[in-house]
Amino acid sequence: IKTLEVNAKDEKNDLKYKVLTKLKENGKIVVYSKLINTKIEKGQDNLVHIIFDGQVDAFTKATLQKDETKIAIKEAVISVCGEDVSVKYDNLK
Repeated sequence: IKTLEVNAKDEKNDLKYKVLTKLKENGKIVVYSKLINTKIEKGQDNLVHIIFDGQVDAFTKATLQKDETKIAIKEAVISVCGEDVSVKYDNLK
């Protein structure tokens, strides 16, 4: 399937793909669906940025701000990165 192809050389896309896959495996389909159109990038100091393009609707914003959602995302990112990280939402307007 063309939409699931990932360029292994593009580390940023690879991180996003792995995080989304982990969320799906963990049954977090709603969270998975809210992050499909984001960029996920690992910055310095073990900070992972989830970057939103454009406006985010009220339901998405409310879902992502729930503690259980933040925990699920952080656990998926830690599982993929293999180290403790912090997760930050960028451009969540």
